[in-house]
Amino acid sequence: MPHHDEVEFAALTPAQVKAVAKLEKRLGVVILAYQTPLRPAPLTDEQLGELQKAEAAMPGVCLVAYKASEKA
Repeated sequence: MPHHDEVEFAALTPAQVKAVAKLEKRLGVVILAYQTPLRPAPLTDEQLGELQKAEAAMPGVCLVAYKASEKA
């Protein structure tokens, strides 16, 4: 599974930063660019509930679940 030490923000060029900023404005969202190819985890309703409960117990924190990598 990806460890926090393996997850890095992408080093974007100024042109890429500008393109992402335009996309954020157009979509009305905040976009994070990661270097490591991460995929959102397919959580069951029970798992999602557990994640939301943990998040609710940590004010100001947004928890995001990613699919574990295939390598061991």
